[in-house]
Amino acid sequence: MKQAVFYIFLSGGTFSDLSESITRIACVGDSITYGAAIRDRAKNCYPKVLGDLLGGKYSVRNYGVNGATLLRKGDKPYWKLKAFEEATKFAPNIVIIKLGTNDTKPQNWGKPDEDYDSNLLDMIKHFL
Repeated sequence: MKQAVFYIFLSGGTFSDLSESITRIACVGDSITYGAAIRDRAKNCYPKVLGDLLGGKYSVRNYGVNGATLLRKGDKPYWKLKAFEEATKFAPNIVIIKLGTNDTKPQNWGKPDEDYDSNLLDMIKHFL
């Protein structure tokens, strides 16, 4: 079984370009990012913990949605969700993508016209 993978990349530029007073980090993902089933989700989901660890020079936002898929033709494509639009408008300097868990559900996996890798590259290109 494949392990979950986090994809982290800079959304334009290099680390040395992050000289703004606040570095914006968008956490894009599914229920794992959202923090489903976590006690006191607002305080304990990983985007909140990350923001607390990084401190005041970073603005870390949680754009996780329960059930979201990376596949454009999945049963709940992240591409079509309000969170995708909001993450884009946030204009992040850094993006963490944690999608893929829901893409392995039987109704999503193995569609002949879907390619997880190309959908992932398209999402990375979108945020770049």
